[in-house]
Amino acid sequence: MKKHLLIVLAIIALVGFKPNVSAQSGFNTVLEYCTGTWCQWCPCGHDIINGFLASYPNTMVLAYHGASSDPWKEYSLPMIQAFGFSSYPTGVVGRRTGVISRSGWNNQVVVQTNSVTPGVTIAVNNKTYNSGTRTITADVVITSTSELTGTYNVVFICTEDNLIYSQTGNGSCTGGGNYVHKHVVKGLVNGSAGTLVNSADPWANNVSYTIPLSYVIPNHVAEANANMNMFVYKTGGSISTDQTIQQSRIISVVQPVGISNETEVAESYSLSQNYPNPFNPTTNFRFSIPKEQNVSLKFYNSMGQEVATYVDGFLKAGVYNVDFDGSSLSTGIYFYTLRTSDFVETKKMMLVK
Repeated sequence: MKKHLLIVLAIIALVGFKPNVSAQSGFNTVLEYCTGTWCQWCPCGHDIINGFLASYPNTMVLAYHGASSDPWKEYSLPMIQAFGFSSYPTGVVGRRTGVISRSGWNNQVVVQTNSVTPGVTIAVNNKTYNSGTRTITADVVITSTSELTGTYNVVFICTEDNLIYSQTGNGSCTGGGNYVHKHVVKGLVNGSAGTLVNSADPWANNVSYTIPLSYVIPNHVAEANANMNMFVYKTGGSISTDQTIQQSRIISVVQPVGISNETEVAESYSLSQNYPNPFNPTTNFRFSIPKEQNVSLKFYNSMGQEVATYVDGFLKAGVYNVDFDGSSLSTGIYFYTLRTSDFVETKKMMLVK
């Protein structure tokens, strides 16, 4: 049974927030890399990413999951094929380095962030998110910072953070059953090649082009954990060395531009009723734990037999969102139980096929 657990991040409520326009300065490079839940060395790659993000938080990271039993491999297949990734984890930084091992990622992020002059700026204007239709819209304004020759495309990619799913590891690279995955590519919004930006070549200095963005966030993505990634690159030549990235930008799907996520605080234990109920084949519910501890979340049929375990280990305090997939189960009554050392609650749900 496919299973994943999504950590919900709260939306900051803003009073009197007026500007919905934002640009950036400095160069934000991009790490595009291949990874897999089955890959025993990939957790070491994730540790390296966490390390450089602590110093360079505006670096874009795109985790292309692929191969074997990885549950998210379908979303990244075109990119993995384009780069020719075969050894996991390997990646390309700024589309300048060629495919390199994880040991070279940090150095390239540092060098490029501090030495590359952005070829363009990316401003996001009139950004909106309609929670009813799950649609994000914006005007993406791309402006040259000098005269540029050649053609340039912009790519929009939807990623999701805080997916809990089992990760293979080893003695050096720690995995686990409650492993938190970030930067997971979930949608190539305008395809693997993107959209042409400049209609004139050369692209004169300080000339802007506006590219409209409109995208319906897929139902399998937790909107509060979703980001829209956008980057501009020069077309032609090798994707790993010649299609150099000119600038990148990350925005939250649900929050106003320029506002950062904050983890939702859980003040008490809770377990919500699933919705929809009855359901077929997926349903959703939330639970909260006010302190970090060992947690069990298990599912049972009407005979009391366990049919699924989503969590059985340590979790940090917070509010969690659960997507339950009953596609492998038959019609009937089922129960889900949240258990900690000092809290137990069970809810009933009905699967109708």
